[in-house]
Amino acid sequence: MRPMKHLRHALIRASTLRRAAGGTTVSGPRCGAAGAGWARAPAVVLVLAVSLAGLVGACGGRTGLPADPAGSTPNQPPAIDIESTQPSMPTTPAPQQRPPVKPAPSAADDLAPFFAAARSADARIRAAARAVNRGGAGRSTIHFDRSTLDVIKASVPDQAARVIPAGLDPELLRAVLLVHSELVARSAAFNWVHEFTYEAVPVTDQKSVGLLGSFAAGSVIAKRYPGDLAALWALAKASPPIRAARPDSRQAAELALHVAWIKGQNNGCGGNGGYVYTTFQPIVWKTIVTDYGRFDGTIAWIRFTVKYAPGVGWKAELNAC
Repeated sequence: MRPMKHLRHALIRASTLRRAAGGTTVSGPRCGAAGAGWARAPAVVLVLAVSLAGLVGACGGRTGLPADPAGSTPNQPPAIDIESTQPSMPTTPAPQQRPPVKPAPSAADDLAPFFAAARSADARIRAAARAVNRGGAGRSTIHFDRSTLDVIKASVPDQAARVIPAGLDPELLRAVLLVHSELVARSAAFNWVHEFTYEAVPVTDQKSVGLLGSFAAGSVIAKRYPGDLAALWALAKASPPIRAARPDSRQAAELALHVAWIKGQNNGCGGNGGYVYTTFQPIVWKTIVTDYGRFDGTIAWIRFTVKYAPGVGWKAELNAC
């Protein structure tokens, strides 16, 4: 690690929280919302790893005391088998095992693909953080090797969004979107790294200050991620199985809008993460015709269009920036 390691780590421990657009924004400069298809810098990230462990209970039968062996009487030893040089051993009945109890189905079963995708994304984000932390910040400049970009690009958690089922009840949907937004925000914290791969940038430069600020914001979100993931798991285990909505339903379209909002808040307009989804954004379905296009409604204050393609799903675009 280069001499500026202590500076970066000090900044990573720092954090400021502010509320923004119905969510929580953790420090770092950022811009307005953006959706699918917006111009955005390569995504990247930091993170604490989290794993879920199930508790497995085991039940076993209890054996009683063995019956007195044949030939024994009170206060006398068992009879000796004349055909053997060893005392005969009493026969003990095998323990009676209770049949295993199959756990009741729950929403956790339906969300298994999401939990798997979240674990994979978390691991890739951690790998990106290690690549960034290996070096780049010197005493007076910041510069990253271009090979770091490959690890950062791989950390983008798009797969986690694709496997969120439509039809979740509001409480469960909010918890899922919160966890997903934390993955997106942590990955987006590295969005500006590419600007430091062409040439060394002074640590006093505004870009350097912004980059280190995004690292600090990502670190704060990484620390809350394990608890939010565990809370989602507990809620899913306590919830009934999900009644999935049709892929072409309005519920599925609104899920695509929530995902696009999260992506836009963290990546749109040159953003660099810091936004977590703590509150639902209101969606209003209303045709809006303007001189520069037709829209299907608004999410919060942003106009949107959605289009469905069989086998692909909904594509949501937000009119921001």
